[in-house]
Amino acid sequence: MYAKEILQDQESPDGDSIIKPTEFYSDETDKIKWNWFLYELSLSFEIFIRRTLTKKMRKWKIGEREIADFSIYAASEIEDAILNSISGKSEELNIPRKVVESYFPGIKDSKLTGEILDALDAGLTFQLDSCSTCLTRCLTQREQYCTMFDRGPYG
Repeated sequence: MYAKEILQDQESPDGDSIIKPTEFYSDETDKIKWNWFLYELSLSFEIFIRRTLTKKMRKWKIGEREIADFSIYAASEIEDAILNSISGKSEELNIPRKVVESYFPGIKDSKLTGEILDALDAGLTFQLDSCSTCLTRCLTQREQYCTMFDRGPYG
């Protein structure tokens, strides 16, 4: 799924998207395809968590903004593991529990931690599957400039 389609699903009540592409670059040199992939991955994480766990996370006083911030964090935390997997250095691509536990140390519910990991795994699988058919080639042309950052309302 492309970021625009995901964004349509995660509009906040005031019409602004929760996670913005601008959170993935600080200047023009950072507008590369790899950072676009991380942006879309964080959107996938956010969507899968929000769709399945919003009520449970609210019990721990974790709202939509915290879920979005965590999704950005999780994407950056597993960046090296993804690179190792796609380069063939590692056969497995697992998201470690510490990604959740270090960001949400107040969650003392092991079942919820597991459910968050399941949502992250679903988001990762979804995004990698989407990338396999996408013509942008963010995973193989990682360092190339990405014009997607310059399109639409987020450029």
